[in-house]
Amino acid sequence: MTGSENGDEQRCAIEEEAVAWLIRLRGDKSDATLVKLENWLAQSVEHRRAYQWATHHFDTSKVLKVSKRHGKRRIFGPHGWLLGAALAAAITAVIALGVTFRSGGQNEGGRRQAGSGPVLQTLPGQIDAVALADGSKVTMDARSRIAVSMDSKERRLQFQQGRARIAVNSDARPFVVSAGRGELVTQAAHFDISQDSDGRIEIAVLSGQIELRSLLRPGVMQTYRHYAQAGQFIGYPAQNFRPVILSSRGIDRRDWPQGWTEYSAIPLRILIADANRYARPPIVLDDPMVGALLVSGRFRLTDTDRFSARIADVFDLALSRRADAIHLQHR
Repeated sequence: MTGSENGDEQRCAIEEEAVAWLIRLRGDKSDATLVKLENWLAQSVEHRRAYQWATHHFDTSKVLKVSKRHGKRRIFGPHGWLLGAALAAAITAVIALGVTFRSGGQNEGGRRQAGSGPVLQTLPGQIDAVALADGSKVTMDARSRIAVSMDSKERRLQFQQGRARIAVNSDARPFVVSAGRGELVTQAAHFDISQDSDGRIEIAVLSGQIELRSLLRPGVMQTYRHYAQAGQFIGYPAQNFRPVILSSRGIDRRDWPQGWTEYSAIPLRILIADANRYARPPIVLDDPMVGALLVSGRFRLTDTDRFSARIADVFDLALSRRADAIHLQHR
C-alpha cells in the first residue's frame, strides 16, 4: 500500500469517527460526553477538520432522517471546540460503512496490465484498476465489462456494461470509446462512463476534452462537443444517440474508485440498488414503502453484511438472511 493510500485510509477512518460522534450525540449530550468529544477533537487538526466537514455536510444538506417524535433541532456545545457547531439531534440515517477492494492478477504498482485485444471484466464486489499498453488507466467498478483493441492508428475501447473511470494518456493516436450508438473521442482526458438500469449511457468529464459523435449512416457523422467541466454530466439512450446535459440527481460519485459515494436526500431504494452492485446475495426490500424513505450521507457500499445491518438498525427494520437474498422489512 502506498503512502497516499495509507493517508486516504487514515482520513476515512477519522471521518467515520466524526460521523459516529454525530450519531452518538443524538441521544447523549451530557457534559461528560461533550468533554470526551472535545478531547477527541484536540488530538489533531485532521480530527477537527473531519468533525467540521461532517457537521457542515450533514446539517446543511438536509439529509437526515428526522425523528417523528423530536423533529430536528440544533444543539450547541458549551466547550471550546464545539462553539458554533451545529449538531443534528435526530440523526438516524448517517452511516459510515467499511470497504473492501478485491483485484485479481495485480502486478507491482497495484494494477493489472492489458495490451490489445482482451476483454476486461469485474465480478460483483470487485473494483479493479488496469493499466493499458499505451499508458492509460482504466478503473472498473463491479459488474463491468470492456473490450480493448489498439493498433497503429487508434486506441479503442468498447464499453459493454457497468461503470469505468478512464484516464487517457496523451498520444498521437485518438482514444475512442464506443458505448451504445455513440462514441467518445479524445487525445487525452479523464472521465467516467457508465450505463444505468434504464440503459442510458452517462459520461462525467473530469478533465480534458472529449468529443461525442454518432454514425447516422456510412460517411455521415453527427458530432456533439463538450468542454470538460467538473460536476457536469452528459447522457444519451444507448439505442438513440441524443446527448443531453444531466443533473447529479443528488448523487456524487466522484470518489467511487476509492469506494465512496455521496447521497443527498435520495430514496432508500436507490441506495440499495447501488449497494447491490457489490452484494452477493442481493439486498431486497420486501416492503415498497421502505424504499421510499429518504436517506443521505457518504457511504462505502462494498461490505454488504455491515451495510445491510446498519440500514436495518437505523431504520428499525427486520433483517433476514436467506439463501436467495438479504431481506429487509418493517418489524
